[in-house]
Order: sequence, then structure tokens, then C-alpha cells
Amino acid sequence: DQIVKQARAIIQQIDEAGGMAKAIEAGLPKRMIEEASAREQSLIDQGKRVIVGVNKYKLDHEDETDVLEIDNVMVRNEQIASLERI
Repeated sequence: DQIVKQARAIIQQIDEAGGMAKAIEAGLPKRMIEEASAREQSLIDQGKRVIVGVNKYKLDHEDETDVLEIDNVMVRNEQIASLERI
């Protein structure tokens, strides 16, 4: 029931802004997302929202993980060249 009320409140805000297109032009959805993100991060930082491995049950020592870095431009160019040969 609470989710429905919150959804209706958001829809009302969008309607009051003149519809979704005008709300986007005014930056309303972006602002709402940023505000929700800030609230969520605050809960995490305060320990009120538990994320295992981030703010609860963290490892004393975490092994480094190798990260494969991919040159997207090079991959794209190789794919284009491959398609041109077909």
C-alpha cells in the first residue's frame, strides 16, 4: 500500500510539471534519482542499511583482483575490419 502511495505521489509530481517530457526538460527525474541516491548512501554510511562486505562483515584483508582492461575502440575497429572482409 505504501509503494502505491509513493508511486501516485511521483506520478502527481510529473503531472504537475506538465507531463513526463516537460519533467525531463526541467530535470525532475534526474533530481529525484539524485535525492534517492543520496538518501540511500546516507543510510549505508550510517550503518542503517546493511550491505554485506561494504559496511558489515567486511574482510580484514581483501585479495586484489586482476581486472581485464579492454580497449573498446580497438575492439570496435577490429570488428568493423572483420565485417568489411565478409
